[in-house]
Amino acid sequence: MGSKEDPAASCMINELIKLAHFKQIDSKQIDEDKTYTNCYIHKTLPIHLKQVEGSLIRGEEIDKEKKYSCVVFLSKHESKLQNKTFCVHSPGNFGEAFGGEKRKLCRSSPWLFKNLMKELVRLNSIDSINKTNNPINNLTINPINNLTNNLINNKSNDIDAINHELGYEVWNEPTHHGPFCDTPCVFLEIGATKETWYDKNAAKIAANAIINILKLSFKYNENNNENTCGEKCSEYNGEYKNNEYKNAIYLGGLHYSDKVRRIILESEYAIGHICPKYSLELLDCDMLNQMIDQTGDVKKIFVEKKTFMSGEKKQELFDLLEKTGIAVEKV
Repeated sequence: MGSKEDPAASCMINELIKLAHFKQIDSKQIDEDKTYTNCYIHKTLPIHLKQVEGSLIRGEEIDKEKKYSCVVFLSKHESKLQNKTFCVHSPGNFGEAFGGEKRKLCRSSPWLFKNLMKELVRLNSIDSINKTNNPINNLTINPINNLTNNLINNKSNDIDAINHELGYEVWNEPTHHGPFCDTPCVFLEIGATKETWYDKNAAKIAANAIINILKLSFKYNENNNENTCGEKCSEYNGEYKNNEYKNAIYLGGLHYSDKVRRIILESEYAIGHICPKYSLELLDCDMLNQMIDQTGDVKKIFVEKKTFMSGEKKQELFDLLEKTGIAVEKV
């Protein structure tokens, strides 16, 4: 889902339509009481593509008309750094509402968050790895076969060396802004300059990453254009059930945290909600419980020690962490 007024979202939607066999339909066929500017449905997979008017982050109750297993929000990314970036994050507000609701976190999708980042890294490096003569917009990008394989062979060195011909980096962001959504969801953004918002090559990479990962949610036979809901379809809030990853949350760090990125790309953990250093003062018992509940089945709480608060508030928070009964690891 993306906004018609958002150039990066519109660019990604156009690439999805070209890539993934979407056909336009009347929005009333999906949601009787809501009208979308443009609405599409995949010809073989139960995937809807919606374009809305106005601000996406203020589009409340977008998942109330119809129950979905997950939602991927498409958006432009803005930053003072002005670097070329793919960003992935969970939505929600630790404090005042910037879209969504005040002090309320959305249902995150750790599996989708992690695998979108891993697939963006993989596709983002294809052109420089293959050194083909074809431009990226003519490349045929195939879905990954097994996400349990490490996408980065020499972990530390390769992550630092992600620098391909398009010049984009892949980053995670902490939980921030709306809309409020109680369906497992994630934001995928392209930025952070006006030039990148209209970059069709970057949009093509994003579109491929989305479709490749969503296909893993279905038992899909591409040869026969069939999909059946088998063992790969979850009955638990749309989450892809497997023993591949362990869910976690993260406290501390800067807005762009390399430590979080390394956990996501290198480890067995999938992170749902991230509370950065600048929001830690807002993290009380209620917000910590929301981070845990809206991530689901949390096995570990990562705490970035070097950027953590000091004094009485620090002890208060560690007391709260101890009461959760969840393992805490300082990184």
